[in-house]
Amino acid sequence: MNFTTITSSEGRKNFPKIINEVDEQGKIYVVTVHGKTKVAIIDLDLLEEWIENTEYGISEKELLKRLKEKRIGFEELKTKFNVQS
Repeated sequence: MNFTTITSSEGRKNFPKIINEVDEQGKIYVVTVHGKTKVAIIDLDLLEEWIENTEYGISEKELLKRLKEKRIGFEELKTKFNVQS
């Protein structure tokens, strides 16, 4: 999965643009402070799906791949593993 790395200064300057790209294009930004990775800016739906799905035994690498390709969703996983909400 590709991440776009930016500094915290770049993030502050371009915050509206970054939010737009995360929301509309599914981009993921990694923010550094003094050269050290500190946080990620990621679509909330993607994050929630990732958190939910990792509880059902799919490797993070495979999950991220599937989410990126939009081949699998949380509802499909719930059905596959017979999970009731």
